[in-house]
Formats: sequence, structure tokens, C-alpha cells
Amino acid sequence: MATHAYYTMKKSKDLRLRIEPELFNEFTRLAKNLDMPVSQVLRRLITQFIEQNLAERQNTLFPVNPSSEPQVNIDTDRAANE
Repeated sequence: MATHAYYTMKKSKDLRLRIEPELFNEFTRLAKNLDMPVSQVLRRLITQFIEQNLAERQNTLFPVNPSSEPQVNIDTDRAANE
């Protein structure tokens, strides 16, 4: 994963959440097995969430209309150039 600007920003906000003990225990166990701090895993998940939702919002605001894209017919273009 590429280093994102979010990772290099000064960390000055706290996030508190309530989750089930089993979920917390499994999450921290997996993070430890990956040799990653829980906070780093959460920052990556938050960053992915932001990027995914911004991309989806961008597509909603500026949808790509497949019918408006130029259509290329290789056989027709080849015959015209011969």
C-alpha cells in the first residue's frame, strides 16, 4: 500500500468506540500477529473507507456514460487505412 498523506499528518485526535470484547480480542490478536499496532490498522481502514467513498461519490457526480465514449472498430479502421 502506498504511503498516503493521511499517514504523515500529525495525529492529534482520539477515537473512542465500543465493541464486543470478542471482536476486540480477535482484532488485537490479528494485528499483533501481523506485527502492526491496532492504531495503524484502524488508520489504514479509515483511509481506505475515505478513498473508496470519495471515488464512489466522484462517479456519482461525474458518471462515465459508456455510450458517449468513442467507439473504435479495428476492422473498419484498418480497411480505411489500407
